[in-house]
Amino acid sequence: MGIYKKSLLLIGDIIVLYVALAVTLLIRYRDSGLFYENWNLHVVPFSVVFVLWLIVFYWGDLYRYKAFRGREWLIKALFGGIILASGLSVICFYLFPTVFGVMPKTNLIIFGVVSFLFLYFWRMRVRTLFVRSAANTIILGSTPLLSSTVQFLKENPQVGFNVTKWIEVVTKEALESLPEIITKTDSRLIVIQKNALTDPTTLSALYKLLPLETSVMTFPNFYESVFEKEPIDELDESWFIEHITVRRPIYDMVKRTTDIAAAILIILIFFIPSLLIALLIKLSSRGAVIYSQTRIGKNNVPFTLYKFRSMRADAEKDGAQWSTQNDDRTTKVGKFLRYTHLDELPQAWNMLRGDISLVGPRPERPEFTKTLEKEIPFYNIRHIIRPGFTGHAQVNYRYGASVEDSKEKLAYDIYYIKHRSTITDDFIVLKTVKMIFVKLI
Repeated sequence: MGIYKKSLLLIGDIIVLYVALAVTLLIRYRDSGLFYENWNLHVVPFSVVFVLWLIVFYWGDLYRYKAFRGREWLIKALFGGIILASGLSVICFYLFPTVFGVMPKTNLIIFGVVSFLFLYFWRMRVRTLFVRSAANTIILGSTPLLSSTVQFLKENPQVGFNVTKWIEVVTKEALESLPEIITKTDSRLIVIQKNALTDPTTLSALYKLLPLETSVMTFPNFYESVFEKEPIDELDESWFIEHITVRRPIYDMVKRTTDIAAAILIILIFFIPSLLIALLIKLSSRGAVIYSQTRIGKNNVPFTLYKFRSMRADAEKDGAQWSTQNDDRTTKVGKFLRYTHLDELPQAWNMLRGDISLVGPRPERPEFTKTLEKEIPFYNIRHIIRPGFTGHAQVNYRYGASVEDSKEKLAYDIYYIKHRSTITDDFIVLKTVKMIFVKLI
């Protein structure tokens, strides 16, 4: 979902929450005539918890296209989100009563019901708006990925693109027919395979469309705007030269400072839990508590990664193997550690040393990297930045245990490398916290 649509949703949600608060106070104090006094008493505390509510909505994917699949999905997502947000709000109000100045009970229940109803009708209205305002789009070209994308757009009109014409074989005659097609279908966007732009005839035909006020977008750029990942099979070296920037001095400085602060914070917060984890590992199975493993870092430089041991000591007696989600080599304690990602805690030391960053592509083992570089195009590009404790691929894709999984995760990693920023990192960290939080409860 595009940044403008996400911004519209966010602004709308904020307005709806404040309207819901006003309605709640009107319902609760309708006979007292003290609406303004109660508004002044509640608006600041609720403004603080609204931030928490919006974070929960983000955790629940309410700012992605899937939030508009249908009524049933939206009802479940909103209901679950409001229940969780209300619970967290209660904790905040009762833990910090002097800070908030109020301890609402009935008001919070009424607010939860009112906000659910208002947010539901607001979201359904926006869905209708997105579908009606979908950009009429002409698709030029045919590849397996492009074909699956067209099918996806037809099944998900809420994404905002209405495929009015799909020209699979781009001939001179097809290009000459574009002005007529654009006029008949009122299409304002043409999506074309990137390699087709090297053809002079195609370029000339597209140039002549400028007076018709129709935008032209290459398929890789269109694909990333819809799925927030890159179509690896559609890329070439020129795409990377054009879009990938390795050095970003200010961002890199801020990120390194954040990494150090985050590493120290993780060490301090989880010091006691780490001692308990170490004790459980020692008592439950033979072997070292901390497991060290060689991984590939920035610029293909190997480094030693540290984790709490979650497998048997002889887990790799037959050589390196892919780790799977339900790996039978995992110990009983290790299953819990891997499920909650607590086995990753010792990597705070790697972060402090500068081996890894808080956010980035997950570092892979050299045994697997050699194979993946042969099997997957542009795989080595993920090594131009520091690997991460968490990453865009980790929060958007399942546990990877094959070449195909690694290829899919690379699509997310390349997207992150292209779009990396402090805000992007913050959103990835929020999603990571959500994943761990959900597993712990």
